[in-house]
Parts: sequence; structure tokens; C-alpha cells
Amino acid sequence: MTTVAGPTSPEHLAEGLRDGDMRSLARALTWVERRADGFEMLMGALLPHAGQAQLVGVSGPPGAGKSTLIGRLAEQFGAVQRVAVLSVDPTSVVSGGALLGDRIRMTDVSLADNVFVRSVATRGTAGGLSLACWDLALVLDAAGYDPILIETVGAGQGETEVRYLADTTVQVEAPGLGDHVQALKAGMLEVSDIVVVNKADRPDSAQTAARIRQTLALGMETGLAPHAFHGQANDTERGWVQPILLTDALVGTGIDELQVRIAEHRDWLCASGVRGDVERRRAARLLNLLVDQGWQARRRAMLEVAGWEDAVEAVAAREREPHAAARRLLQRVFGEGSGS
Repeated sequence: MTTVAGPTSPEHLAEGLRDGDMRSLARALTWVERRADGFEMLMGALLPHAGQAQLVGVSGPPGAGKSTLIGRLAEQFGAVQRVAVLSVDPTSVVSGGALLGDRIRMTDVSLADNVFVRSVATRGTAGGLSLACWDLALVLDAAGYDPILIETVGAGQGETEVRYLADTTVQVEAPGLGDHVQALKAGMLEVSDIVVVNKADRPDSAQTAARIRQTLALGMETGLAPHAFHGQANDTERGWVQPILLTDALVGTGIDELQVRIAEHRDWLCASGVRGDVERRRAARLLNLLVDQGWQARRRAMLEVAGWEDAVEAVAAREREPHAAARRLLQRVFGEGSGS
């Protein structure tokens, strides 16, 4: 853990950000992201005030226009309420921080009074999200931002983690990219609550939407997709009907409807009772991630004691067969009979 300079206590920070103090919010986010001493106390102080915001995950391939779309959405929501954007960027190999590409592209909207934009580095995490996103979302939730838009890094087939964090997932595709096939392979089309075909000014946008609709309908017929049949009114007994929307984020076409659909999905979660399932799924996933992280750290320490460096040197020098070396390490850690 690191230490954040200054005398501010977790309780004072929590009180400050709840009162709308932006310096307290920025400090709290940094404290949590760095896992500074006392961050768990801060999270504990904020926990009773969280749970009100709708977390909206936005995924899609590079070039689909996610950042522009989110900028328009944030601008739209920000006209009447406080909205936050978490932009997950690739990690800089030099600084270890976010490359800030999305924040640069959203400069105009980030200057708006009701909009808060924060870039987060992936730090090598698979799935399009960093573990810090989970905690940062809670801080922003407790600070009164609603909704919280979470833009994933756009990494392709590994980008499914956001479905565990978000209440509502939006998959953004664009005509001509052919990436809806990859999204289908990754499972993102099926698990997304709303599908958006952006860049609707292109002549093949309607055709792309039709292909996606056909693909999802086929998934319904075969029982592979979790949502209700398309083309019918929303029905809490049958499930959520995935809308497939056409937008042109550059000029703002279709953003109104997308905003309405996001709000409708929130209402459906509450009316159908699915919101409780979402909360339990989110809690289970977060606990799994945190336990795995702790176990990885403990495993590394145990392997060091068991002679990890010697084993690496022996395998590198071709003095020991790798499988036998791994089995020997496991036996030293867990006792005889392990690693067979």
C-alpha cells in the first residue's frame, strides 16, 4: 500500500465528497485507486451512501465511436443531473498510468458543471476493466453521481468483465467493421442489454443492424441468448427485450432514444426483481477478484520461500525439466503428493 500525503482522515474525506467538495472527491478517488493506507476505512464510510446510481457499461471495438457516444450521453444526462464517466484506458508502459486518450477526446464535456470524467489505467487487467474501477464506481456513487458511464478499453474478445460490474450494458458496433461477429464470439452481443449501431449516416448502417437483429433472434430460437424474444413489448415475465438502436454520435442523432432505453432498463430491473440478482452477481464477482488477487500475492510469497528463483535458473539453464520443477515447487509448498 502507498500513502497519500496530508492530514485528511477517511471520515473527513467521506464527509467532504458527500457535501459536494470536488477536492475531497479527487483526493478520495486517488486514495482508493492507489490503495493508500486507510482506503478500506474510507470505503467503509462511503458504503452506506452508495447503491443508488445506475452503472452503465459501454463496450465495443476501436473505431465504433464509443468515446463520442459517451460524450453525447454525458452531455445529455448532465443537463438535468450529475453524471460521471470512468474511461478505462490502456496502461502507459512508462508511467504505469492511463494514457488518457479518452479523456482528451472528451475535453469539452468534462468541463461541464454536472459532468465528472476520470481516466483509469487497465494495469494489465484482462477483461477491459481494472479492479480499481469497482471501487472508483462506489466512490462516485456515494458522491451522488447518477448514472455512472463506464467505457471499457475496447480490447476485443476479452472485454466481458463490464457485464459483472454494470447494471446496464451497451454494446456499440459500427457498419463496415465486421466486429459484430467478434462480439458474438465473445458473448458480448448476447449479454448486452442494449445494442447500438453507431455512425448511422453510413449507407450500410441499417443492414448492419438487421444482421445483428437476425443473429440475436437465432440465439433466442436456439436458447443461447438470455434475453426475451425481440420485436415484442417489454415484459417482466419474459425478460428484457434488447433494443437495437441506430445513432450518429457526431451530430447527436439517436442519443435521446438511447437515453430513454437506458432509463427503461433501470425501471425494468427494479420492476422485475432482477436488480437483486445483479447486486448478488456483482458482489460475488468482486469477492472472487479480491480473493484471487490476495491469493496470487500469497502464492508468490510461498513460491519464493519454496525456491522459485533456483527453479527458474535451473529451467533456464536446461538443468531441470519444467514439469518436474513445477511439481517440486508444489510439493514444497503443499507437501508430498501435491502437483501430481
